[in-house]
Formats: sequence, C-alpha cells, structure tokens
Amino acid sequence: MLLGTCKYAVVSALGHVVFALVMAAVTVALLVYVQRTALAALVAAGKVTA
Repeated sequence: MLLGTCKYAVVSALGHVVFALVMAAVTVALLVYVQRTALAALVAAGKVTA
C-alpha cells in the first residue's frame, strides 16, 4: 500500500525476494522486541526470574 502511494512497484523476481526478506527480518526483529519487553515486565513484576 505504501509503495503504491509512492508510485513504486516491485516487478522483478529478485525485487520480490528482496522485499520478502526485508519483511521477514522486520517481523523477526519485532517479535524479538516484544518477547524481550514482555520478559522484562514479568521480571520487574517478580513473576519470573531470568
């Protein structure tokens, strides 16, 4: 959607692969952040020990 707004389209196979790898990396990074934040909150609340 953002790319369409910018009048940009990924049309090559390599472009699609690169775009997919970037999206996968962002997803993993966000999952790591959420897990670390949740664990830190549980440790701070005394619910678990790390």
